[in-house]
This record gives sequence, structure tokens and C-alpha cells, in this order.
Amino acid sequence: MTDPARQVPFARDQSAAVRAAVAEFARSRAVPENRTRDMVTAVHEVVVNAVRFGGGNGVLHLWSEPDHVICEVTDAGSRARAPAFPGHLPPEPRAPRAHGMWVVRQLSDLVTEQFGPEGSAVRMYFRR
Repeated sequence: MTDPARQVPFARDQSAAVRAAVAEFARSRAVPENRTRDMVTAVHEVVVNAVRFGGGNGVLHLWSEPDHVICEVTDAGSRARAPAFPGHLPPEPRAPRAHGMWVVRQLSDLVTEQFGPEGSAVRMYFRR
């Protein structure tokens, strides 16, 4: 059975509230603490990217299914061109940027993304 989605709007300087919402949601669904930390870290990375590249705000959607907790971050989109296959290959170790989506993919069981000027969505799946 799927839970109804919880929506958490966010804007610049609200990442602490988003992290707290993810942690509370995960714990209320009996997600083990190590997976809760993975979820919080991955969602934080995507939220920071949404603020930086997606217009300064967005919405975090949280829901659960029998085997997974799903976190989706949506934003209003950006005029910046998204990199091809973000985070699929490890970044150069000394690169000043481009580590975020790599980290997200390492911490999540599955990540899907759609980037565009009208809106972007990154969906992360975490096994319970």
C-alpha cells in the first residue's frame, strides 16, 4: 500500500527544515537509522542544487511504498543547461564542483531525473 505524499515547500536558507522533515518521515516509516542518514544527505544535495540552479525554491515530495521510501525534489526549472547524465560517472577528485549528483547516486538505490527550463524533478528511491 502506498502512503499519501507529504509535500515540503522549500526556498533558500531552509535546508535544515528539509533535512528535519526527511528524517522525521523516514523514522515514522521505521527506516533504519543508517538509511535515514543516507536519505537526509541525498535529499539535501538535491535541494541545494534546486535552490542554486532551479530558481531558488522547490517542493520536496515524500511517500512510501511497501519496499521503498521515495523522495522527489521538483523546482521551476532553469535556463542553465543540465549536464548529460549527471552523477553517472565519478567526478574528477579535485574538481571544485559536480560531486553532488554522484553522492546522491551512491546513497540511493535508484535515481531518476528530468531537467528542463519549465521544471526539473529528481526522484530518489531508498529500500527500507
